[in-house]
Amino acid sequence: MEKLIILGSGPAGCTAAIYAARAGIVPILLAGPLPGGLLTQTPKIENYPGFPDPISGFDLTDAMLRQAELQGARVRYQSAKSLQLDGTTKKITLDDGSLLETRTVILALGAQHKPLPSQGKARLQGSGISYCATCDGAFYRQQAVALAGNGSAALNEALYLSALASEVHLLVPAPTLKGPRVLLDRVSQSTNIIVHLRTRPADTVADDDGKLTQVVMEDLSTRERIPLACKGLFVALGFQPDTSLLHDTGIALDDDGYIKLVAPERTLTSLPGVFAAGDCTDPRYKQAVIAAASGAKAALDAADFLRENNSPSTQG
Repeated sequence: MEKLIILGSGPAGCTAAIYAARAGIVPILLAGPLPGGLLTQTPKIENYPGFPDPISGFDLTDAMLRQAELQGARVRYQSAKSLQLDGTTKKITLDDGSLLETRTVILALGAQHKPLPSQGKARLQGSGISYCATCDGAFYRQQAVALAGNGSAALNEALYLSALASEVHLLVPAPTLKGPRVLLDRVSQSTNIIVHLRTRPADTVADDDGKLTQVVMEDLSTRERIPLACKGLFVALGFQPDTSLLHDTGIALDDDGYIKLVAPERTLTSLPGVFAAGDCTDPRYKQAVIAAASGAKAALDAADFLRENNSPSTQG
């Protein structure tokens, strides 16, 4: 019987593992086959405390994961397939069919990109539509691309792509471009980022090989449709919690799928012994430092729960 299993290896999960291990709990951290969460797709982070020089999201989460291991956490590169979280003993079935049992669980499931709403666009996935500029930007060197979105994530993606693509057409559904002033200034100073306000991608056109050749922009004020020749469409429409695994588990979710916490200053969920941290609980901020802080709180809450319930452990 384990004391604690942590689901997720982004800033929240890794920080929870560090704090739990230092408290002598020796948790299992289920990192999944691609650890680090969405932060690994951020090419440059300049606002994480303790890093005066920019660091990539991949390098930051990799350092967190290594620190968790050095503190004693047991990292397993597997994912949970199903959960049974009610009762004193929590049961987690992994993707290989094996079963883990534990007294407490921390849900640090993170978030995922909001998809484009059209099934037609979804059919082009991998043939010109991407949700990760860091992953796929190099395929579009000296080619025109479009990017749909607004806010910090979209601005970062646009700036990253501007160093690779010949043109970056930023399709912003709002009347103004939003984001931190430093990013707004960099976008305005770029010579190859073209901002289209009050627009969205309404359709896509592909060639006979299924490769994207054109994005049809819709002017949201006039409903006029404007063809835009480009080879790639990147999507940064925001995020949604990655909580589909929790359906029918008894964990209370809000209307948007975020985990409901019993009290805003704690990490307790609707089930005793189950705690939650990070972006899967946070519909507003979506910041690595906030996720990390909530992971620390979750580990401390789990440690308190184990101490108060005097849970035994036979872990090795």
